[in-house]
Amino acid sequence: MAGTRTAVDRAGAPEGTVHVDVMGGHAGAAAMAVAVLVIAVSAGPPAALAFAAALAVWFLAALAVVRVRGARGVDVPRRAYNATFGWGAFVIP
Repeated sequence: MAGTRTAVDRAGAPEGTVHVDVMGGHAGAAAMAVAVLVIAVSAGPPAALAFAAALAVWFLAALAVVRVRGARGVDVPRRAYNATFGWGAFVIP
């Protein structure tokens, strides 16, 4: 699968960028799942649905941006996932 890697992947991350692994994305996604549940209990299902829809739109926008920037194959959803939920890497020890 050497053809699916971009020039940045082959050369390493550009200087000044932050590397986020999938575990950070999982932490962010778990935090958002808890947030959706808290919103559902406190404000009701319509508010939770609106919040979940906003997350879905954010993910789809990240998916489009990653694709336009040249990522291909299985790399696209992984990068979009990390772009959407990767902030979780900075809140877990």
